[in-house]
Order: sequence, then C-alpha cells, then structure tokens
Amino acid sequence: MKTAIKLLAAFALLAAPLSAHADGKTCGQMLADKAVLPAKMAEVMTAVTNMMEAHAKFMMTNKDKDSKKEAAALQKVAKEHKALAAAFKKTSESMKKLADLPGAPHDVSKLMADPAIMASMKAMLTTHKEMIALMQKEVTEMESMAPKGAGAGAPAK
Repeated sequence: MKTAIKLLAAFALLAAPLSAHADGKTCGQMLADKAVLPAKMAEVMTAVTNMMEAHAKFMMTNKDKDSKKEAAALQKVAKEHKALAAAFKKTSESMKKLADLPGAPHDVSKLMADPAIMASMKAMLTTHKEMIALMQKEVTEMESMAPKGAGAGAPAK
C-alpha cells in the first residue's frame, strides 16, 4: 500500500499543477505540455466521425427501411462525435495558451496531503490505465477486421 501511495504522490507531482516543478516548469507550462492529449482525442473523434459518416453513406445505398434507420442513427452519433472533436480541440488550444501563465506559489506538502487532490490523482491514474486497456482492445479488434496492410494509416485530420 505504501508503494501505491508513493506512486500516486509521484504521479501527482507529474500531473498536478505546481508553481515550480522539479524540471522548473510552471503549472501553465505543464498544462500546455499536456495539450497533446485532448488534441489527440480530437483526432480520434474525427476519425470515428469519418468512419460513421462513410458507413452511413454506404447504408444509404440500400433501399430498405432498416438500412435507412441505421444510416440515420450513425449520422446522429457522427454529429455528436464531431462536436466532441471540436470541444477537445478547443480545450487543447486553451491549454496551450497557459504556457505563459505566471507560476504561483504552492505548498507541495499541503497539496499532497489534500484528500480531494489525492483522490483525484488516484481516479486519474485508474482512468488513464482503463483508457489504455480499452484503446488497446479497440486497436486489436480493428486490426483483426482490416484487410492486410490497412492497419497503419495516416491519422485523420
């Protein structure tokens, strides 16, 4: 248990905004560095949008009622993914702008003793690990469905 707490504390030092992190970065600089995460999620959402729109277009070539219903449902969810992509992109851009935010003093010992912060860090770590596992499962499933040689494409823009 002590090892897990130390790991959480170390993760907290990497993820929590601090005025002067060990590498000399401010909160704003650290958050700007992490802007790549929502930017990449925007790319994921855009790729999903594109796949759903293409699938819906394909389904529209069928004339039966169920195909039309499926196409409409895909178009609705594609629209929602498109909105998510825009929100992730906006968040990434906002985070990048924080690079010039002046560093404010932080009492790291109090920060690390705050139960809400430690609970948040634990939840972040758990969620990150779960997301990695889900994404790996998705990649494996997609690679098994894709024709040979189609697994390594250019990222969606």
